Amino acid sequence: MPADSPSEQNPANATPPGEGERRAQRGYTRQYSSAAAAIYAALERGELDWVGLADRAAGIADDLVLGLPGRVVGHQFKTAQFPGTFRVRTLLVGADGLLQPLTIAWQALKRRHPGLAVEIRLVTNDYPSTTDRLIDTGEHSAAFIAEFVEHSTRPLSDWRTSRWGALIDELSAASGLCEQDFDQFLKSLRILHGTAADFVQTNRLTPEGARLASEIATVLPRLVADARDKDQWTRAELLQELGWRDNADVHHVHQFPVGAYVQRNATTEAALRDAIRMHNSGYVSLVGPPGAGKSTLLQASLESEEGTFMARYLAFVPGVGQGVGRGEADDFFDDIATQLMRTGLRGLRYRNQSLHERREQFEVLLREAGDRFAREAVRTLIVIDGLDHVPREERPQRSFLAELPLPSSVPIGVLFVLGTQRVDLDDIKPAIQDQASETARRINVTPLGREAVHRMADLMRLSASIDRESIFDLSRGHPLVAHYLIAALRVADSDASDALLAGAMTFDGDIEAIYESAWRDIRNDAEARNVLDYLTRSEAPMPLELLIHAVSEAAVERALKATRHLLNEGLHGWGVFHNSFRLFIIDKPRVRLGKPDPPSARKDGASPIRPFQP
Repeated sequence: MPADSPSEQNPANATPPGEGERRAQRGYTRQYSSAAAAIYAALERGELDWVGLADRAAGIADDLVLGLPGRVVGHQFKTAQFPGTFRVRTLLVGADGLLQPLTIAWQALKRRHPGLAVEIRLVTNDYPSTTDRLIDTGEHSAAFIAEFVEHSTRPLSDWRTSRWGALIDELSAASGLCEQDFDQFLKSLRILHGTAADFVQTNRLTPEGARLASEIATVLPRLVADARDKDQWTRAELLQELGWRDNADVHHVHQFPVGAYVQRNATTEAALRDAIRMHNSGYVSLVGPPGAGKSTLLQASLESEEGTFMARYLAFVPGVGQGVGRGEADDFFDDIATQLMRTGLRGLRYRNQSLHERREQFEVLLREAGDRFAREAVRTLIVIDGLDHVPREERPQRSFLAELPLPSSVPIGVLFVLGTQRVDLDDIKPAIQDQASETARRINVTPLGREAVHRMADLMRLSASIDRESIFDLSRGHPLVAHYLIAALRVADSDASDALLAGAMTFDGDIEAIYESAWRDIRNDAEARNVLDYLTRSEAPMPLELLIHAVSEAAVERALKATRHLLNEGLHGWGVFHNSFRLFIIDKPRVRLGKPDPPSARKDGASPIRPFQP
């Protein structure tokens, strides 16, 4: 045929210029989409430890390697724009057969990750043939693949005695593995074909999940070509590259520290448990004054509730900085959602970008918790403590108190437990206030019993010569007042001890009366007041050795003499024992240059970042 004939210039079977590159790019796009869906699903399940991309230790299974708890999963993607059929013999042991490269990849991953199970996934959107003759009896590829998928853990010995024995012998010989290794390899091999190659569907991603997976897919090519030349990316590194927050982590700690001398309030605990068991949805509240033991009780008394999953949100934790977002709706939704998903709930999406999306996620999780209760009779408690701190000290842009769902929208099986000094806070919806204040749903903290106060005195190593009954009578069973009184008695001389037991530290139900009695001794002592300004405004314990660089040592001694029982000495320095005393000091106006000093006279009680500067 002449060289310039039309058919030679443009032969029917020739690939047009650039089409090969386009096909390759389309293949990569499908590969990245599948890899991204698998990565997102592992993130959503909370299983992803790391990701391997073009991992040089994975051989042919380097398209995607997932590091999961206890196992490593390598992927080889072989997909086409228009799926067709494949024959098992051609796919695995033909001229370009994948069996031996897959076994090499399996061995390489086992060497790289000793002690972990290794799984190899061959992923193709083609379908096994039903027209080929795979064995002498005439069975085809589709029949073998169906049985291989159904019996993925069948031992090699059973395969050899099955109708597929001759094929298995052929595969074993082609693998290059010994008998024992080939047995393990067969159990580790997964052949995903047809619709199973659609990882969005097989991982049951929601539309929101598919959208987020597509965000991952756009990042993967950049990571493969990254100049850092990394084979593997940790979960944290991947999320950083995506610009995503790790929703397996909470923004804040929600564990209230239980002091060494704390006594259980059996009466209030029993009442709270009864209220929780009596009500299957909506709200119950635990209400009490400062220092009554609400937070300690909520932390210690609900840990052992059977048939219950629990999520906690603390608007205040002692010794932790305030004004850092605990009152914000965004932080509340994120931290509660994280904890609920740890209980096995799926939610709507892995990543929430706006308050609207967080609110939507929260609603879905509550609904799923209600569905779980209907199926399994497993309840969900959401414990929210320190509500009164939010308007007083946090002053959020959007308070989470305003986002608490109406009682009528809380599913059966989901119960909110509120710990607070007051239920009637401005941002809480009236319907919530009303329900949480109902007699059967509101538990008022009762005083400690005599035995509990006596045990506290013993644990704090108060001299046995001091009458425990007097301590109980003077404190009226109030845990914080009892602690203060015992602490004062421990360091008091004989005369001071007699004065205390005679009523020098008077408690009439108002904790501020205790603080006022100590304040009187330093009210006109500017230097001693400065000591308390530093201690109350410091966000961490302050060593006295550091403090005496700012105030005189004599002033420190005077401040300690008056308020030592209201402070706490730890390994790293001194601080206030209870937040109510911190607020009391911050609320005290100061005079500077003959005028009130506004920063120290703030009524809102917000905690400054730095200690007060005189």
